[in-house]
Amino acid sequence: MACSCSFAFRLLCYGLSFLPSTSAYCVAPDSGCELDGYLELLQTNSEAFSKNQDAVIGLAPAPAPFWPMKNGNVNRTGYLPSVAATNFSKPLWSWREPDRESKGLTLPTMKVFHGTPMIDGDLNVYIQSTTGWVYSVSSAGKTRWEFDTGADNPGNVALLDDAVFVLTRDGTAYSLDSATGAQLWKQKIAASTGGDTWSVAACEGFVIFPATEASKMGGTTEVIAVQPSDGAVLWRYSLGPPSTKMVLPPGLTNVDTAGYNQMPAIVDDSVLFTSVNGGAYRIGLQDGKEIWHTPGVPEASFTTAGGLVVGPNERVYLGASRNLGWGMLRVFDLATGEVLANKTFDLPLEAAPAVAPLSPGGPLAVF
Repeated sequence: MACSCSFAFRLLCYGLSFLPSTSAYCVAPDSGCELDGYLELLQTNSEAFSKNQDAVIGLAPAPAPFWPMKNGNVNRTGYLPSVAATNFSKPLWSWREPDRESKGLTLPTMKVFHGTPMIDGDLNVYIQSTTGWVYSVSSAGKTRWEFDTGADNPGNVALLDDAVFVLTRDGTAYSLDSATGAQLWKQKIAASTGGDTWSVAACEGFVIFPATEASKMGGTTEVIAVQPSDGAVLWRYSLGPPSTKMVLPPGLTNVDTAGYNQMPAIVDDSVLFTSVNGGAYRIGLQDGKEIWHTPGVPEASFTTAGGLVVGPNERVYLGASRNLGWGMLRVFDLATGEVLANKTFDLPLEAAPAVAPLSPGGPLAVF
């Protein structure tokens, strides 16, 4: 069934945290849809203050940039060492993407920021659009630079040193100068990428991209590491044989060999990521060799959650779902991949979990 949506999307910045604010009407809410419309970035005056709570959950204090990748750190915990005020009434500034049409496989009418804004140490904002453009906005709400990738629907960018890394749907990776937006390098590293929203990961010496070995709509089938300096491929890890790479319903086939909306985590010289049905992988950061792979749940047919989180307690958390059915939170041992818990819920889990203390020095909670 076709889905027609009227959509307005804003990312609100209160102090040091961005919060999404949406309003949407969908003619066929059960069919799934992409949300068309416009985006604004807003920042408001707040009383946010730094708690410096990184040590509480076992993470080293975060250096600049402030929020370099989706969920804020390489563990992907979503933890923010600040407390933001809740007065959302008066933005200091508003920024809107210029009037541009999308390209490639994305409908021309689809124009949204299908992802998460990143923030550097000077509180400049970096975000990509389904139109294929990447933008940087200053802490005063002014455009610093803009870059056209020439493709559509880039994934969530990552910041490392003085560069911004992004991958477009046609499998082309870019490194951009974070100060000017100038292209540092461009490399065709894959046939394509997922059709929804995925995330780049970066650490010293490595940039990690979820990608696809064949030009198919849907999810991702491999994870690729490249050198930050020039984009040279260091290694590739394939989730399974090409014949099993069907990832979208109906007709799902062996979904443990495909990912969707992947958000790789980098912990203890290793990379961790998920499969469509709630499976988990851990491979070596240096060589891409498999350390462990725990299969997904057979009855967990499909989920858009995609990401996993590595907590400071040596536990790995991810969500899985039966399409339009129940949801499951899965917990794994970081060292061995052993399943420690499968907690089911009455509703699907369609977002990655977050892990943080309930209070300074308090117990950890999974959200």
